[in-house]
Amino acid sequence: MSGPGSLTVSEVIVQMFEGEMSKQGWMETLRFARQNFNPHLLSIIGISPISNSGNDMHYIVFAGAHRMNTRHLLASALIDGDQTILAALGMQVAYGIASALDYLSRTCTATCLSNVGAEYFEVFSNDKGHTVLSLAPEFARLVPCDEETSDAVICNSFISKVGLGH
Repeated sequence: MSGPGSLTVSEVIVQMFEGEMSKQGWMETLRFARQNFNPHLLSIIGISPISNSGNDMHYIVFAGAHRMNTRHLLASALIDGDQTILAALGMQVAYGIASALDYLSRTCTATCLSNVGAEYFEVFSNDKGHTVLSLAPEFARLVPCDEETSDAVICNSFISKVGLGH
């Protein structure tokens, strides 16, 4: 049913938490995601029911307009051979990644990007290249800053992981 104040979402991304530490990972990720609002981070639209068991499966549902794997999006554009479209998509993807990482580096004072590897993120894009990041559950448990690696180095390595740096 749709109407004033209703939310219509046709596509979603579901992040699953399984195993003996599922509840802890779910709670940490949920707490972190609820505190961080940025157009280049996935938006929560639902969660699993709260359970007392740490072994139950837990999940977070995100709005899925950006459900495409960014690597596949760029690979498809490369196969199509239109360099103008590929360049535009590449710039959108790089901007989305840089924007999200800049936001996180400014707002996450307990951790810093120098302690975060590319394995802590998943990247999703829509067909126009608008890109958002999803955080792995372990991100919320990262140790405080203790390295001197610049955020720019981290951003560049992450963009390389997606395939824009090659």
